Order: sequence, then structure tokens, then C-alpha cells
Amino acid sequence: MKHMSVFSPSVIKEGIPGEFESYKYTTLLLSDELAAYSHPPRANIGGIQAAIDDPPILTIPSNRQNGEIFIGYVADVEKYSKHSGYKSRFKYCLSGKELHHAYISGASRSGKTVVARRMVAEAYAHVRRGEKKKRLRFLIMDPKQDWRSLAKIIPSDHFRFYSLSDPEFHPAHLNLMKIPKGVYTERYADKLREIFIRSYGLGDRGFSILGKAINEVYREAGCFEPSVKYNRFDPKTGTYPATERSKNISLAAVCAKLQAEAEDPATKRDKAEAIQRIVDRMESFNEPDSTIYEIFCKTGDEGLGIDDLLGADDVIVLESYGMDTKTSAFVFGLLTSTVYQYAVSNGGFVEPENQYETILVIEEANQVLIGNEDTDNLGGANPFEVILDQSAGYGLFIWTLTQKIADMPDSVLANSAIKIIGRQDRKDDIDTSIVQIGKDGKIVDRVFKNWLPDQPIGWFIIKSSRNGSFSDNAPVHVMVEYLNIPSLNNEELDDVLRLGEVKRVNDEIEKYSEDYKTVFTNDQEGLTERQDTQDEAVQKRTRPVKRIDPYMPASKNR
Repeated sequence: MKHMSVFSPSVIKEGIPGEFESYKYTTLLLSDELAAYSHPPRANIGGIQAAIDDPPILTIPSNRQNGEIFIGYVADVEKYSKHSGYKSRFKYCLSGKELHHAYISGASRSGKTVVARRMVAEAYAHVRRGEKKKRLRFLIMDPKQDWRSLAKIIPSDHFRFYSLSDPEFHPAHLNLMKIPKGVYTERYADKLREIFIRSYGLGDRGFSILGKAINEVYREAGCFEPSVKYNRFDPKTGTYPATERSKNISLAAVCAKLQAEAEDPATKRDKAEAIQRIVDRMESFNEPDSTIYEIFCKTGDEGLGIDDLLGADDVIVLESYGMDTKTSAFVFGLLTSTVYQYAVSNGGFVEPENQYETILVIEEANQVLIGNEDTDNLGGANPFEVILDQSAGYGLFIWTLTQKIADMPDSVLANSAIKIIGRQDRKDDIDTSIVQIGKDGKIVDRVFKNWLPDQPIGWFIIKSSRNGSFSDNAPVHVMVEYLNIPSLNNEELDDVLRLGEVKRVNDEIEKYSEDYKTVFTNDQEGLTERQDTQDEAVQKRTRPVKRIDPYMPASKNR
């Protein structure tokens, strides 16, 4: 027992007879202590990485194998394999019932778009919602030409593409002044001016001036007439009156009205300067040779309203590659607001037979969804805060992709039930991300502060909160599976779009033929029934009449 009485090494030789170089004390080491003695040196030498922080350990769920939306494989950071690295054998899938608002955050080139494309492709292919098992509809705002590749995997007759910046390649030909079906004139006009002022930073003075000009243009077009301004469906004409009247005016008319007021000698100098600032921002909407004018100021039947872009259960990509940042913020902001207004005014996207639950995918959302600070002093609720608070109840969900999660409106953080967090570089984004996954970043969770800036490309921490079990809501390391689809050039994309158009036309012809056969059959049955009725009437009119014999008594002739 003398040799086990201490746990410190001794170099004093005891000199026991018969023992070779025996020492006074022997050390008994525990496994952790032995490992500490035998640990490789913590030194950075060429080819040897010794000073590396361990990644945080998160749960490895086994019950996410069969959801409709496959994203990737759970990463096991405690187990490394020569063949599969840290990839475990467990899939990570989301259920269609979990779909809600979502955000995907991460620094540039962290793989945000890769995750989003995977989610869209999987959700469109496999998720069916409601009693009638309807597909989802996706409206994707793409400033980087990353989403056109979906044309390779979405059925061509359900893939639609519009360019918002190239008038020579499938341009959208929108009219931003065209009031959506069922939306009140006053409400649309108010959101139009607010989003324009916020996007271009024109302040409360510009808010008042622009609002007056927009209302005057709508009033001159008859959109504020008592029978028109509420934009109710007219069964006689089969149209919406405010929508029909507003299709013949554009933002060019608003700009022209403001320009005329600025040049009016009766206008005070300070007001004229304020008007001119608005006109300067709207100049491209009033210049016939500009790309902006050609795409966003198309009047008459050629000009599409924003609601006309929605279509059926389709994937719609709106590409704005090359558009300047402020114009992109205005257009995409107005798109987001208008789709929400359309949903509210037409009974939502869940119950109506001809509607589908819709997911708006917003790339570079930090440029579109304006944050919490009211830099323009407009007062009132931020329009995007209201949309994110209420839109889910109407079957409209927002998926935001952003590099700066800390700058997003509070409603994005509060309402996103699906949180997907990639590599973060800014301190504010790191702190916000740690709180979002339910950690505090202090003593116990400080490892996350070191991990998030070093998180590899394609690795994400995913937390889904729409579950009944707390274990299902826990954050998970996920290694995203890439969609192996090549990018398309204009010629290849054009071929897909033309094929889709042919399929849609053929489907319409087939549907028309079936409807015609049904109507014709019903008409034939109706004609047969009517003919039978007419024959009976004729028989009644022409049935034999009892002849009167003048030689018989009257009583016998009755």
C-alpha cells in the first residue's frame, strides 16, 4: 500500500534488493490523467494542426428520416470517418406540417442559396397541403441569377421566369400602378408611396408630396369614384373596376405631374426642391428609353399587375440581375406588400379553390425588408413588420436569405419558425444567432462564438420550432446535400420556357375539349328530354277525340 499512497512521481531511488532501479514511489494514473500525459504537443507545425477548437456538440436526432423536405445529413462532430468525414447516417428532413416563415442567414458564400434551392425543390415536389392536397406556389426574387437553374428540375409547364432588368429576354412588362384585383384604391396607393419613400430615403416631406401626386393621378383615372374605389368584382363585365381603370396609367404619369408642379412659378422654392428630389429618383420611370420604363411602365392590356404574376401552383422566378440597389429594394418591397394585400383582399391563399399557399423567397433580404429604425420619420408600423406578423394566417409565408441577420426586422426573428444559420462573421450576427438557437453565449455556450466564424461551407445549424416535442425543436448540425444541377444560359433557359408554354397551351386545349364534350353531352341530354316533353305535349294535343253521333241521344255523346 506504501507504493499507492501518493499520486505524484518521485525520482528518488528506493534501492530494494533484487529490484532493478526501483523508485521510492509509484504513480497510479486515471484514464484522463494518462491521456493528458500522452496528448500530442499543442504546437502549430507545418502539416500538423494542433490548436483547433472543438465544434459545439448538438443533438443527433433519429426521427427526422421521413419528412417531405430532405435537406441533408446530420453531422456527428464527435465521430470522424475516413470515408464520410463527420456525416452521420441520419437524414435531416422537415415535415410539410412544419412549413412557416423561415430565414437562412450566413456570410457571403456560406451556402445560403444552396439550402434554399434544396428546400424549394423538395417542398414543391413532395409537400401537399390541406384537405385537397394542393401543391405550394413559390415566388422567388433573384438578384443574382442563381435560381434559373430550377428550370432543370421543376416541370417545364409549372416553371415561369420573368426578367426585371433585361428587356430583351422574357421581360415582365409590369405596370406598378395597376391596382391588384380586389384591393382598395386607397390602400394600394398608400403602400406604393410608403415603400417608394422608404426605399429611396426621401423622408416625411416626400411622403406627403408623393402621396398627393399618386392620389391625383388615380383620381383623374376615375379610381376614386364611389362605385370603383372598393374594387369589387363586377359580374356584368367580369372585371374589377379599379384594376381596369388603373391599367391605363403608370408611374410616368406621377412623375410628369410632379415635374409640372416643380416648374410651376407659384410653387414655393423649398417645396419645389423637395419635389425635385422625388423627381430625380423617379426619372428612370419617366424616360421612354430607359430599361426601367420599358419593364415597369407598360400600360393597357400589355401591362401586368403584380397579382398577374402569381399564376397557379407554379414556381415563378423574378430575376433582377444588374438592377441598382434602391430600385431593386422598391420593386421587391412593393411585390412583397402587394402579394400580401392581394391575399388579404381575396380570402387568403388557403380556402379559395383557385389559390395555393404561397412562399415568397427573398434573396438579399436585408436590402428589401427594412429594419426596425424609422430613419425616414414616417411613424407608424413598419409595413414589413405587419406582413410578417399576419401573413401566415392567409397562407403566405416569407423565406428570407440574408447576410446580416442582426439588421433584420424584429418580426423576422420572432415569426420565423425555421431558423437556418451558416457561417457568421460580424459580432452582432454571431450574438443574434446564438440567442436564436436558444444559447446564451456565456460560460457554457462560449464555444458557439468560436464556432460560427469557422463553420465550414455547407454546414448549418437548423432549428425548427413547429413541433410538439422539445427534443424535435432542438438545434442540429446539418451538412446540406447540394442539388447537382448546372446553371443555364439564356439560350438553354429559353428552350425550357418555350417547352413549358407549349405544354400549357396543349393542356388548355385538352381542357377546353373536355369541357366542350361535357357541355355538348349535357346539351344533347337536355335536347332529348325537351324533345320527349314536346312529343308528350303533341300527343296530348292530337290524341283521338270521341266523335259525336248526331243520331244518338245527348247523354250517350258525353
